[in-house]
Amino acid sequence: MEKGDIVYYCQVVPNCSIYEILELKLRTIENDYYVGVDEKTKQAQIFTPSMIDVYVFRHRSDALEALKVFRGKNDD
Repeated sequence: MEKGDIVYYCQVVPNCSIYEILELKLRTIENDYYVGVDEKTKQAQIFTPSMIDVYVFRHRSDALEALKVFRGKNDD
């Protein structure tokens, strides 16, 4: 991942029934964290490398699939 790349962040808060995908533009890349900014709200989201391919994806379709899994686990 490089600065300026677009990634898709799954925001999951089961207690509040929040399951959404945020489109983030990467603004900071360090060894142990990344920061992406939502272009619409200007809100920053921080995430770690361990969250990539679990909560953060390069393709929206992958994020949608992950969100379905998260929702299915918490609907039980």
